[in-house]
Amino acid sequence: MQENPRADRHYALIDTFTSQGPDNLSDFELLTLLLGGCVPLAEAEPRAREYSEEIGPPASLQSLDFLELTGFKGIGEAKAAAIIAGVELGRRSSRRAHRSEAMLLALDAARKVDPPGLLN
Repeated sequence: MQENPRADRHYALIDTFTSQGPDNLSDFELLTLLLGGCVPLAEAEPRAREYSEEIGPPASLQSLDFLELTGFKGIGEAKAAAIIAGVELGRRSSRRAHRSEAMLLALDAARKVDPPGLLN
């Protein structure tokens, strides 16, 4: 059996992801993992590099639509839909977190000005 260093690198990223969490991976490494399901593992890292150069930072994924994503070599309809779904879930999660934080700050401020026991 012939060894494939790129596939080994992909599995090493998966090991890091599962043992240390996604926070310990760079944006590029996360993109490599994401693309590993749509292109052969040996091509995931070079494709991620190519996409990163063309798209820019990961936040730029938010501005890409379905047709733009499927225009990239190796990204079909299923992967484009998965990328858009992931971006949307991240956006919703971020929005909910900001809302929750704002509500807690407002409640904390109200507790400081309202009579004792009213909000507690």
